Amino acid sequence: MTDKTRSPWLLLVLSFGAGATDAFAFLALGGIFTANMTGNLVLVGLVGRDDYLATLVGAAVSIAVFFVVLLVGFRYAHTTTRSPVRSTRMLLGVAAGVQVASLAAWWILHSPTDPIVVDGLVALSAAAMALQTVVARTSAVGGGLSTTFVTGTMVNVVDDLARGDTEYLALRIGAIAALVAGSFAGAVSIFAAPQHGPIVSAVTGCIALGLAVFGVRRSKRWTS
Repeated sequence: MTDKTRSPWLLLVLSFGAGATDAFAFLALGGIFTANMTGNLVLVGLVGRDDYLATLVGAAVSIAVFFVVLLVGFRYAHTTTRSPVRSTRMLLGVAAGVQVASLAAWWILHSPTDPIVVDGLVALSAAAMALQTVVARTSAVGGGLSTTFVTGTMVNVVDDLARGDTEYLALRIGAIAALVAGSFAGAVSIFAAPQHGPIVSAVTGCIALGLAVFGVRRSKRWTS
């Protein structure tokens, strides 16, 4: 059976979701990134920043959770190589569940500002982004495209142009554009209706899961 769960459209949705997630985290969770770990590493070194201690703790939580969940996710993905469909569905299912839980916590606690609660939301968001990163990086589509950070993707685009290789060029450019669009959507959502919190991220995560499940069902329909 052809694995249609990791389609180009799914990777673009994941890129959009990463942008929306980072927008929410940065604007509502103390200026922390939960998808872009490079940004967090820079924040750790910005000792002159206001509320540096809170930033340091938040960035450290995000980096630590991302690393641990990424490790667990990759180990799971690499041990289920005979069933990439199941791996994708499981990883995206857990990620979507975590994002919905984060949204529910935001609603129940009414836009929390307590540092412990905020760091808990940072941890949930970072965990979801780590799982989505595993799905994207282990995908044969796009040559292991990254959907949570695009510096490497930009380098790949320029390298492709220099070598005249256009196999993944459109997808990589699309991923960059999707990340920016997601960031814009997430920021607009927070500014327009902050009480809704990470709703764009949660909805996008559920859409990604839906695309994966639909891909499986469609492939079964055509091969039955």
